[in-house]
Amino acid sequence: MRGIALLCCALSLTFAGDLQEGLLRLKKEGILSEEMMRMIEEYKGRVKGSVDRARKRAKGWEEGKAEGEGRKGTVYIFMSSSVPEEVWDAYMEYVAEKELPAVFLLRGCIGGCRYIRPTLAFIRKVLKGHPLEVWIDPIKFREYGVKVVPCVAVEGKEGLSCGDWNIVYHLRRLGW
Repeated sequence: MRGIALLCCALSLTFAGDLQEGLLRLKKEGILSEEMMRMIEEYKGRVKGSVDRARKRAKGWEEGKAEGEGRKGTVYIFMSSSVPEEVWDAYMEYVAEKELPAVFLLRGCIGGCRYIRPTLAFIRKVLKGHPLEVWIDPIKFREYGVKVVPCVAVEGKEGLSCGDWNIVYHLRRLGW
C-alpha cells in the first residue's frame, strides 16, 4: 500500500493535483493494470474514510458534544517503547473507542533518530490499524516536565498524571 500512496502523490504532483486524470492517462497508456487501478481506488477509499473520521471527531470536540460539555483540548499521552505493549493496546483501544482527541507522544527514536526505521516499525506494530497519531516530540516532554512514562496531560489544564494506571484513572485525575 505504501507504494500506491507514493504513486498517488507523484501523480497528483505531476498532473497539477488532478490525480484521477493522471490515473486514467496511465491506464489508457497501458501502464496501470485493472488490478492496480482497483488497489488505488481501495487506497483512496481508506484515506477518505480516515479523513472523514478525523474531521467528524474534531468537529464534535470543537462543539463540546463528545461525552460531556466543556471537554476540549488535546489529550497528550506520553509513552515510550519500553512501556509494555499491553498498556499501549489498552490506551489505544480506549482512545479509538471513545474517539478522544488524543496524541501519543514519544520523546525520541529507538536507537536515535539517525535510524528511523526501528521507530517506524515499532509505531506500526503498536498502532495495529487504529487511526491514531503517534508523534516524536521531545519538546512536549520538556514542556510538561515528563520524566517517567506513561503520563497523561490535557492541553489547557494544569497537571500531569503518571504511572501504569488505567487511562480512565488518568483522565479523571486531570478533571476530564
